[in-house]
Amino acid sequence: MKCQNRHTGLFRTTMLLLSGILIFLSGKAEKVELSTFEKISSTMPYMRILGKNQMGTLIHRYGKKTDLIVAYDDELNVKWKKTISIKQQDADVVRCILLPDALWIFYKVRHKNHSMLYVRKATGDLEFGSSALLVDTLHDGRGEKVNIVKSKDKKNILAYSTYTGRSQQLVANLNLFDEAMNLQYKKQVTIAPKTFPLYLKKILISNHDKLFFIAMEREKGKKKNQKNDKTYLFTYDPENNSLNELDLSDENKRFIDITIAIDNINQQIILAGFYSTMTKDIANGMFYFIAHFDSMDHFKRHYQQFDASIIERLTGKEKEKRFTGLSTFKIRDIVLRHDGGAVLVAESEFVTTETRAAPGFYPSMFYSTVTYSYYHYNDIMVFSIHPDGTIHWDKILRKRQFSEGDDGFYSSFLLSFNRDKMHFIFNEEIGFNANVLDYSLSGLGEQEKAYLLTGVKEDLMLIPRLGKQISGNQLIIPSIYRNKLRLVKLTF
Repeated sequence: MKCQNRHTGLFRTTMLLLSGILIFLSGKAEKVELSTFEKISSTMPYMRILGKNQMGTLIHRYGKKTDLIVAYDDELNVKWKKTISIKQQDADVVRCILLPDALWIFYKVRHKNHSMLYVRKATGDLEFGSSALLVDTLHDGRGEKVNIVKSKDKKNILAYSTYTGRSQQLVANLNLFDEAMNLQYKKQVTIAPKTFPLYLKKILISNHDKLFFIAMEREKGKKKNQKNDKTYLFTYDPENNSLNELDLSDENKRFIDITIAIDNINQQIILAGFYSTMTKDIANGMFYFIAHFDSMDHFKRHYQQFDASIIERLTGKEKEKRFTGLSTFKIRDIVLRHDGGAVLVAESEFVTTETRAAPGFYPSMFYSTVTYSYYHYNDIMVFSIHPDGTIHWDKILRKRQFSEGDDGFYSSFLLSFNRDKMHFIFNEEIGFNANVLDYSLSGLGEQEKAYLLTGVKEDLMLIPRLGKQISGNQLIIPSIYRNKLRLVKLTF
C-alpha cells in the first residue's frame, strides 16, 4: 500500500481576485487560496494530503517506484519538494504518519522470501536525523498485511501485521511506539478460530494504550454479510497481556455495515451501523453498541428499526406499505458527542449500467456492444444518537451527483468541523468548474445550506473526498483537471 453570511434566502457575497481568478464566495468562507498548477506525471499519479505541522502543509505524491513529499506554506506556495530517498533496493513506502513536529515514514525492503519493515523520522525539510529502525520481519508465504494506526492524541503509534496461522488462528504482531519513536513493546497476540476462521477488519488504539480488534467469522469461499456471519470485539490490555472477547452477533439480525470509534473522554468504545433481518443487503434498522474500556460486563446493545416514514421523507411520496428497508445507503463516518452519544453519517451510493451497440463503419449481421457504468452519489442521512441509543434527531441532506466511467472520483463529500457545527462539502454537479456547496448542521440538528464557490473562472475540478481539515478553521481540497493538480484552501 502506498501511499472533502448564512443562507437565509439572501446572502452577502464577497468578490476575491486571487492569481487572476475570479471567485464568488458566500459569507461562510472568509478566504480562498489556490496553489499553482503542478503537472501529474505517470510515475506519480496518486496523492494524499497528510496535514499540517511545523514542517508545513504536507502532500504525499506517489507511484509504483517514486514517492515525493511536497511542503506548502500558509499561502500555498511551495516551500520545498523532496523525493523520499531509501538506500536499500526493492523498497516500498507503506505509510507516512504526520506528527506535530515530524513525519514518520514506514517502508518495506524486500528480500528473497521475506520483507523487513522499517521506520524513519524526518524533520525540517525532510531531513533524516537518525538511522532507520527495524520494526518487524514479514514472511511472504504467510500473506501478512501491514497497517499503521495512531491514537487520537498522537502519542501512541501502532504498527501491526496480521496473518492466518497453520491452525487457522488469527495472529497479530504488535509494535507500539511513543511519539519520540521509542519502542514501548513488541507483542504477538493469537486468537483461536471459531467454527470458521476469523478475518480481522480493524485494530484501534486508545489514548490509554488499550487495543480493540474487530474480527469477522466467515466460512471460506462464502460471500460477506451472510446470515451466519459473526462479528467479535476483542479488547487487549498490553500491561496484563490479557485478551477479552465479546460476541456482537444477534441470531435474528446480521450487520451489513459497521463502524467503530474510540471515545477517550468517556473511556468507551462505540460500534454502530445498519442491520438486516433478511438475506439481502437491505438495512431494516440501525444498531448502537457501547463497551467500556475496563469491563465487558457493562456492554449495552440498542436497536432502532426503520419505518416507512423514512421513505416518505427521502422520496416525498406517501408511505409504502411494503417498505422493507434502505438498500443504497452506506456508513461513511461516526462522530463522537461529548456526552457519550454519537452522530452517524450515511450516504446513498449505487452504480447502474447500460449496454449499447458499438458504432461501426460497415453494415454487418454481427455487432459488438459496449457497457457504460454510471455512478450515483445522492442524499446524505445523519443520525444524532443519545448515549442510551435513542435517536436525538435525524436529517436528510439532499444532493444528486451523477457521473460516467470515473468510479465516482469527484463525487461524495468532505466532512469537516467548525466550532459547534458539522460541514458537508460537495460538488453540486460533477463537471468542470462546478459550484461547491456546504450543508452545515448544529448540535441540535439545525440545518443550513450555502455556496462556498460559485462562478469559478479557472480550470478546477475539486475532489472533496480527498480533502482534509488541516486546522480548526481551514480545509484543503485538491483539484485535478487535465492532468494538472491544484490545491484549494478554504478558511472559515
